[in-house]
Amino acid sequence: MFNLPLTGRLRLLKTASILVMLLAIAPVATAMTESNSTIDLSIDVNQDGVSDELLAATQEVYAFHEAQMKRLQANEITYEAYTIAGETANLQLEARLPLSDRAKQIVAQIDEIADEVELRKLSEELNQDPTYTKVNEAQSKVYKQLGL
Repeated sequence: MFNLPLTGRLRLLKTASILVMLLAIAPVATAMTESNSTIDLSIDVNQDGVSDELLAATQEVYAFHEAQMKRLQANEITYEAYTIAGETANLQLEARLPLSDRAKQIVAQIDEIADEVELRKLSEELNQDPTYTKVNEAQSKVYKQLGL
């Protein structure tokens, strides 16, 4: 194995680093696939004004981020693996939010646009979407309760 030419060793090293990143992401896929249904913002058993499902999902993602940060600090994963795992967890939570198709399209467009005027226009349209407003208000309550 060590008699490989330089390109072979580099390919092997690249493959190994990809495997390490996939192992870092595996807990996200396992944890998040168990709860892939749309979050119901109306469930508030203790009537504190905070969606129980959104709170639980947000706490799960926050705990995952904390665990990944500890793994990063212990040099168990690379910063790139940490970033990919965190983004994956955030995207999986975002996919469960009860947003209209149009709100999802606008959010995707905002992520791609750098023009300030166009961003302002899309932000105004997004803020008029009742599903976006409802989710945004619910998330604000969750973050406030979590002290974030």
